[in-house]
Amino acid sequence: MKDKTIAKMFDTSYRSKPKPALVENFGSCAKIHVNQILENNSKSVLDVGMGAGGILLALQNQGVERVIGVELSHEGVELAKERFELYGDITRANFYEGSFLDYYPEKVDAVSLHQVLHCHPDFRGMINKSLESSPQIIINTMPRNNWYVKLLLGFISVFTMLFKNGFRAYVHSPKEVESILSKQNYLKIFSENTFLWETSVFKLNTINKS
Repeated sequence: MKDKTIAKMFDTSYRSKPKPALVENFGSCAKIHVNQILENNSKSVLDVGMGAGGILLALQNQGVERVIGVELSHEGVELAKERFELYGDITRANFYEGSFLDYYPEKVDAVSLHQVLHCHPDFRGMINKSLESSPQIIINTMPRNNWYVKLLLGFISVFTMLFKNGFRAYVHSPKEVESILSKQNYLKIFSENTFLWETSVFKLNTINKS
């Protein structure tokens, strides 16, 4: 029930005209997701909380063969479909509307978690669900775990809970995410911080995999 409420809140963000996905107009974290997926020669990508599909469309336009998006918002999924019909190849894209925890994962080369874990209380479940796709790399952008980010998200949570149908932002520990992935033989190969966000890339260590 809460997922449906949150989905309706995000729906208003995606009531716009479809437009192409220009990487030069992306925020720094989204650019990292696109660049790292391309640098690791990923041919299939799952984007969790894809929004209107901008990252996936940019990746497809640069040669990624198969893209999959999961999104709670109906409006977000519909806008993504329109964008792919106009500016991409809808026949090589699959979209799932609903909770990622209910998604039956397909095997992919890369999983993108772009600013999505802080929207969900069960970040461990989200990470474990990502691992079910057996990706070679996982890219995660989440809020930094320090006092000013916690304070800011606290204010945002109070506002949205009062006026935006109960959405709450969470500050999970990036170190705990790294610990979970490390136990599954994923090594952190890249990390970059901005004022609010921490973006990390984890790659499956196939050399020592038993």
